[in-house]
Amino acid sequence: MMEMMPRGDLKEVPIAYVKVIAENTLITAKWLMSELCIVVFICGSPMQRLGAYMLEGLVARLTSSGRSIYNSLRCKEPTSVELFSYMPLLYEICPYFKFGYLSANGAITDAMKNENSIHIIDFQVAQCSQWITLIHALAARPGGPHESASRRLMISHQLTPEEGGLKLDGLLRMVKSLSPKIVTLVKQESNTNTVQFFPSFLETLNYYLSVFESIDVALPRNHKERINVEQHCLAREIVDILACEGAERVEHHKLLERWSHDFLWPVLNPIC
Repeated sequence: MMEMMPRGDLKEVPIAYVKVIAENTLITAKWLMSELCIVVFICGSPMQRLGAYMLEGLVARLTSSGRSIYNSLRCKEPTSVELFSYMPLLYEICPYFKFGYLSANGAITDAMKNENSIHIIDFQVAQCSQWITLIHALAARPGGPHESASRRLMISHQLTPEEGGLKLDGLLRMVKSLSPKIVTLVKQESNTNTVQFFPSFLETLNYYLSVFESIDVALPRNHKERINVEQHCLAREIVDILACEGAERVEHHKLLERWSHDFLWPVLNPIC
């Protein structure tokens, strides 16, 4: 078995693990799992930290099925208060998330440049930093802030698999019935919904490795808040993508073309 263990590149170890899982080589998979446990560490390098959470997802996939997969996930679901504290920090330390929200703010600011009163409905309030920066941008418009320059109504609403199909379509039709001046959607763009598991795994590995590497630049590896952000905001996504399929899956990352088709084209007219 030793010749199967990749040398030098930690990234190749989980890839080798997934290959033997696909081949249903259970004994080899368990051996590679024990080897991977030795080299992954939540306070280590980006690949070591990502590897720890990917290992958790792969073990859940290997040992569980159906709803029992969720019971095997060890990542604790954060409370609303915890999520509100972690997401703003992720927004600040990860340029990818920040860029997405700032781009949405730019589109909103441009669409509302001649409006004195603005009503915002947020269907998934995960962090408030986006709206703080938007309010600052609106206040900086020529003429200064108006007395009622910004009114905000935020409605927490987590899109779930049960809201797929007609239910999601109904939600979008409700949005359209409000005649909004602009609708923005900020989502991760990653092709993890492929039919074959191995391509989905590679996409997950490469996508989240970039995220972990960007966080590594912003905060020390032993920083408690960095650990909390990665565990509560990223680990559950990773484990869910690797361990769950079909109706059990919560995270559905897609490419821009699929987001446009599934979320916008049926009832809304996207501008990009």
